[in-house]
Amino acid sequence: EEDDPRDRYNLALDALTVGRISAAQEHFEAARASAATDGEARYRATYGLGWASVLDADQNLEAEPQDALNALYRAGDYFREAVRLQPSNEEPRDNLEIVLRRARELADNHAKKDQPDIAAALDALIDRQRTASSETRGLLEQIEDANVAAQLPDTYRGEFRALSTRQR
Repeated sequence: EEDDPRDRYNLALDALTVGRISAAQEHFEAARASAATDGEARYRATYGLGWASVLDADQNLEAEPQDALNALYRAGDYFREAVRLQPSNEEPRDNLEIVLRRARELADNHAKKDQPDIAAALDALIDRQRTASSETRGLLEQIEDANVAAQLPDTYRGEFRALSTRQR
């Protein structure tokens, strides 16, 4: 019968065995929901959801690292609940520790990839400042050659404004 939590659990295991992770997750969820009075079935379905989430993370690791990280967090939640359901069982506790370590490493690697290269950014900024200084020197030499240092015509005023904006 489909509402029997143990049958749903077995269907979930079959789906997980052939790599149908989303189907396995659906069956584990159904088994967990219908196992109101069957504590063992609820524990096993919750533990199975943890493993299904780990496998989901493994599938998404290369293509969608953020989805993989979210799946690892979900796996941690399921293993944490399994620990609550059977506190004397060490397996979900060990798996929780491993999953949280993997999630932390993945989050750290993802954060490192998103950080800009500060040295390259500083080098680019220095180059832009040198260019602005060079352009300012060139403009001053042009004014000196024109021999209008005492009075700046309006044409030079606009160029100075543009240079000061770029430098800022």
